[in-house]
Amino acid sequence: MIHIEGLAGLAVGCILLFSSVSKLIEFSWFVEVLAAYRLTPPKWARGVASLIVASEMAVGAGLVSRFFAPWPAYAATVLLAALSVAVLVNLVRGRLDLACGCSGLWKGTTIGWQILLRNSGFMALALLSIGRSPRPFSWAHETLAISAVALVIASVLLRKRAASHNEELEARQG
Repeated sequence: MIHIEGLAGLAVGCILLFSSVSKLIEFSWFVEVLAAYRLTPPKWARGVASLIVASEMAVGAGLVSRFFAPWPAYAATVLLAALSVAVLVNLVRGRLDLACGCSGLWKGTTIGWQILLRNSGFMALALLSIGRSPRPFSWAHETLAISAVALVIASVLLRKRAASHNEELEARQG
């Protein structure tokens, strides 16, 4: 039987997995976005970007699989809080034109208070997922989790392929 706590963790886990895979596909872009935040020395941007992508992937996988529960939920909360602080610092600096960097698929999204509100909601969902024992689900949950991860990866890859195809068409027409 699937409980609301499990669905909350599954949702946040899928979001983190989607985000990490899209950043991995558009890694150079993500490094540039991270450097533009001016929170670390520029030479650290690639390493910090790698750490963020790996953290999102590991925490997302932990939330989806429920292995090591409740620790992935705590890690998701800390990760989202840290990313929110990065956005908040730049909002306070008045740098509203920065790319969010939340996903390689929505490169045009800029930082704003809505990002902080959204991240707060994700943190609340992550904390909600702590409410049950580590593995209260049946085989149906495992199947759903694996399907969700596969769907996230497939959607990112298909989106990337479609964008590449559109660029080729525009180049031919232009």
